[in-house]
Amino acid sequence: MPDGKKNLLEGAWIALKAAFLATLCCSTPLILAPLFMILGIGSVTAALRIPAYKTYFIALSVAFMLASIYLNVKNRNKGVCNVKTICQDTPE
Repeated sequence: MPDGKKNLLEGAWIALKAAFLATLCCSTPLILAPLFMILGIGSVTAALRIPAYKTYFIALSVAFMLASIYLNVKNRNKGVCNVKTICQDTPE
């Protein structure tokens, strides 16, 4: 796989992780509150305590987004991949 495509996939993967973590602070209480009520494991307040970690989720999401931007900018100026450069990079 060419480096450009590999780096693009790495950046996309990091961005997906950031998006997933960003949604956790809002979706987790909505998912766990009914689950706790139905199963009788705990009370609704146990599920509602999760937003206390909202700042950690946001910080982790921002870290993943910054890492994605860094990888994208770092690898943007690598040049154009063509047959000539591929032939130069292959060991003989």
